[in-house]
Amino acid sequence: MIGQGDYHRWLKQEAREQAPRLFAIAYEIGDREDGEIAAYGLAFDDHAETVDVDDGHHTRSEDAAHALALYERFAAPDNLKAHLLWLDQERTELAVRTGPAPTNGDR
Repeated sequence: MIGQGDYHRWLKQEAREQAPRLFAIAYEIGDREDGEIAAYGLAFDDHAETVDVDDGHHTRSEDAAHALALYERFAAPDNLKAHLLWLDQERTELAVRTGPAPTNGDR
């Protein structure tokens, strides 16, 4: 039988391998005069989900590009430009540069 620590490490590895990608949708205000984060999202293999920052509204789309297209339609009346920002790659790159984040044991 596998020990609890090894089991938790295995579960963490499974979670990492199956984790959705993290992204944000940001609005560009003016000609790069300002900006704001409109939503955060998770891109799964078969769909993407977003949560709006202002009101917590949830959306489900075919993928992150379709989520971006939806937010582009939301932004059109205000003449804002929407951008898709992938966040998980930057977090990984930061972790490589700074070392692993502190942990609280094997949870």
